[in-house]
Amino acid sequence: MPGVVRHTKEEKESRTEVPSRACFELAADPSALKERLRAALGSYAGLEAYRSLLERADTQRPDISACTGLQRLLADRAYDAETNMRRLVKYGLDTLNELRDTGQLPTLLNEFQDLGSAGLLERKLSQAKDLVTKAYPGVPTSYLDEAFKFVKQQEVRIHTKDENIVFSMKAPDGSNPHVAISPGGMPGAPARVDVADFFGARPDAIIGSGSSVFAPNNCHHRHLIEIGATRVPLVDLYGGTLAGFSTANQMMYQHARKVDEVGHGVLHGRCPVTIIAAVIVAVGVVLVVVGAVAAAEGQSWGWGLIGLGLVVIAGGICVGVGACSFIVQGITIIQA
Repeated sequence: MPGVVRHTKEEKESRTEVPSRACFELAADPSALKERLRAALGSYAGLEAYRSLLERADTQRPDISACTGLQRLLADRAYDAETNMRRLVKYGLDTLNELRDTGQLPTLLNEFQDLGSAGLLERKLSQAKDLVTKAYPGVPTSYLDEAFKFVKQQEVRIHTKDENIVFSMKAPDGSNPHVAISPGGMPGAPARVDVADFFGARPDAIIGSGSSVFAPNNCHHRHLIEIGATRVPLVDLYGGTLAGFSTANQMMYQHARKVDEVGHGVLHGRCPVTIIAAVIVAVGVVLVVVGAVAAAEGQSWGWGLIGLGLVVIAGGICVGVGACSFIVQGITIIQA
């Protein structure tokens, strides 16, 4: 069955040698990565434009009823946004698998030493913007501005503990939960999932994320939603990132069809949970791809962007949306 091979504890312990980062540089194609970055930035810009459209529609809602044909236009834009998200997820998955196949995921632990103090992550992002601007003149950096804003507003903190990366941020209900992420794999972690498996091109590989229904603390249905739920504060970096990709893919699929059926109002430009999920995945993917371009050219700072992008996707979607699990054919194979 594609994508459901489990790694045992013994297999994990036997993998003592971590491949050199030169393995990624050798296997990577800088020209192909730059083309992937160009395409990813285009899709990111499309999502930014759609979010801006929703925000304008929110502020002008009393006048929308007078705009005949607007629902059809908004539905078309929603389907465009879904397409852009699917493209971004594809670019992110391609890069994630290249990192996995060359054995680079465990090395990312080193990128998060001593980042737990307030303000250090924001400082790293500011430095990264300067480095990207200098190395790649003309390449847009709006995703770094969005990442900086997200980290500051959501009070994101990242540090290492016991060979894991600990991610925390302010959730939509005001709480500040955290999750530990294992970059080196863990028992029960998913095997490689390729693009065809992920997007369902093969009928025997049906996947999804175990998304929970977000319920704020004052929701009277919260106790019903939480019945039977279990929380283990440890997820696999590869599986958690796949869960983030799947969640964003599912959310945009559902959103486009709801806008088509009932019109604007289902997803607002300021909807906290949805915007958090969209920002997390869109910004995270671009960080990973631009970092991969730099890393393939031997620039060490690129690895910090790769690590940040993956951890923000895996940890942010788990903490902010509650989608910490990755499912193949209805079988949960990584659960937080």
